[in-house]
Amino acid sequence: MTAQLQKLSWEDVRDKVKNVNEPLFNEIEKISPDKSMPFYIAKYRFGDQIIINGTLQIPNDKGTVVPITDSSLSKTVKNDLNYTMNMPLGIVLEKSIELHGLVNSRIIPWRILKPGRLFSLWGSFQPSGTSSHAASMWQMTAGARSMFMLSKIEEKRGYQKLQKALGIDIAIPREPYDQWHLFKEIVHAPSTHCEWQTELLFFSREFREKLDTESFNSLTNHLFRTAWLDTTLVRDQIIFDSMYNSAIMSCNIKSNPYLINTTKHIYELARNSFPGLAFATDDSAGPINLIQDVFVDIYGHLKSSPSMMVPAYLNDADRIYYSLNIPTLLSFSAETKPINNQLYDLSWIKVLQDKINAYFKKDEFNLSGTPIANLANSVGYQYFHPNPGKHNDIVMAKNLQHQHAILCDEEKKFNLPFSANSKFMHGVIEIGNLGNQ
Repeated sequence: MTAQLQKLSWEDVRDKVKNVNEPLFNEIEKISPDKSMPFYIAKYRFGDQIIINGTLQIPNDKGTVVPITDSSLSKTVKNDLNYTMNMPLGIVLEKSIELHGLVNSRIIPWRILKPGRLFSLWGSFQPSGTSSHAASMWQMTAGARSMFMLSKIEEKRGYQKLQKALGIDIAIPREPYDQWHLFKEIVHAPSTHCEWQTELLFFSREFREKLDTESFNSLTNHLFRTAWLDTTLVRDQIIFDSMYNSAIMSCNIKSNPYLINTTKHIYELARNSFPGLAFATDDSAGPINLIQDVFVDIYGHLKSSPSMMVPAYLNDADRIYYSLNIPTLLSFSAETKPINNQLYDLSWIKVLQDKINAYFKKDEFNLSGTPIANLANSVGYQYFHPNPGKHNDIVMAKNLQHQHAILCDEEKKFNLPFSANSKFMHGVIEIGNLGNQ
C-alpha cells in the first residue's frame, strides 16, 4: 500500500465529513460548493511524515511522499495546496496525526489530532509575516511519533530474525522514541501487508479564498468560533502561570528548578495543554496489534509483555502518564538539569504537588468551578517506581497493571508479565480523573 492524493468534489467527500464533524458538514452544505471547487483527500501510511522541518509533504502520482515544492507534483496541486505557512486548512477523516517539535534532538509531543479535528485553522487566517508558526521546528507524522514499547527490545538475535523475515536493516534502538524508526520499517515491509492509513481532507486555495466572501460568512463565522475555542488553553495560560508562581512563592518552595519545572509540566498535562502518554488500547495511533504480533512471533526474545505507550490527552483517557526518564517539558535548560536519581526526584515532586495542591484548594484566585481549579479538586496524582524502598507514598510499579484491563489482557494473550521494571517505569507520575483512580 502506498500514499495517495485524490482531487475530488464536495459531492465526493461530503459523507466523510458528515461522519466525523456534522456541524462543519452542515455549514458547508449551506453553501453547496459546485463541482468545479477542488477538495483533496490525502492518504498516508503509518510513519509517513506530513511536515518535515515546517515543510508540507504530499503524495505524488507514484505514491511517494515529497515536499510540496517537488517537481513531481503538478502545478495545479502546488497552487491548490501551497497557500499557508505550513499546510492547507483541512480535517482528519481517519486514524490520527501527531504534531511535534524537534528541539535539540528531543521529541516534544505537541498535538494529537483525531477524526473530526480541523488543522491549520490558525495558520489559514493568519496574515503572512505576523506569526512564527512556520518555524522549522515543526514536524508532523501519520499516526503517533511519540510511540514506544515498554518491553526491552535490544536482543541482537531478535533483530537478525526481523531482518531475515521482513527484509529490513535498521540499527537497534537504544532510546524509547528511537523505536518509531523500527516500527515504521516493520509496517512498511511488503510482507506485513499493513493497510493502516491516516486519511486527511485538504481544502483548496479556492475554498480558503471564498471564506473571505459574503456568501461564505456563516461558514467563516463557524470556523472563527472553532478557532476561538481552540485558544482557550492559550488564553488561560497567564492565569495558570500566575497561580502556579504564586503557589511557589507562598509555600516558600526552594527546590531544584528542574523539579519545579517538571511539576508545572505535570499540571500542564492535567489541563490538556500537552499530551501525556497512555497504554494503547486500539489501533488509532498506529498498527499496534501488528507491531506487537511481529515482536512476539518473529523477534521472539521478549522478557515481558509488548505493551505500547502512545500520546494521549487526559480528556481522552482515564489516566495518562509522565516518566522522568523520558522528559518532554519545554523548560529544559542548563539551569534545570535532572539529578539523575528518579526515586529522589519522584519523592520531591510528590512533596511539591502536595504543597501546591493545598494552595490551589485555598482558591485565592477565586477560580472555583473552572478547569484550573479542577487541577487540585478533580484530578488525582499517583507516583510509581519498581523499587520505592522506604518511600511509602510511592507505589510499586507492578501494581499499576491492575488499574488497566488492557495490561491484564495482554499478559494473558502473550503469556508474558507486565514490564514493571522498564526504563519508563523508573519514576512515573500518573495523572487521572479522581473518579477513575
